[in-house]
Amino acid sequence: MIELQPMKLMVFALFLLTYSALASASISCANLENDCEYYTCEAITRHCQEGSYPIQFGRRYCLRYEARKHRFSMQGQAWINDVRSCLIREMNTYPTDLTCGELETRAFRDHVPCYLESGYCELSARDKRQVFKAVWPSLKNIQVILAGFKTNKACSGKN
Repeated sequence: MIELQPMKLMVFALFLLTYSALASASISCANLENDCEYYTCEAITRHCQEGSYPIQFGRRYCLRYEARKHRFSMQGQAWINDVRSCLIREMNTYPTDLTCGELETRAFRDHVPCYLESGYCELSARDKRQVFKAVWPSLKNIQVILAGFKTNKACSGKN
């Protein structure tokens, strides 16, 4: 059983209250396409726990990239926006009956094509270092490591 710290529990409860109104009003999460809170909406709509992909990874890293955006060049900032849009656009196509685990598998699978389609290979070395620094905390996750490997391998095949 997952043990939640009191502050985390309060924050998650706030998200539940905020977005339960969205879900009950039949407002699609797609309306939040350019907003990191899209992931919170998806978690609530799909009844995923706080530690699931939408909250623990999607929202967390969306916000992390936003907070670090000033460290990227203009091209890198555009890439961040394009990747976010691609990942959210793909998640919008998922069947509504996916389990939270199935959603996680599909979401991680979408990272490589979204990174590549958004121009990762064309980013400067400086911007690529910033991407690495942004994802650094998640490098204990094998899916993240594999996605990074596949992305870099695809880029080396383009040169």
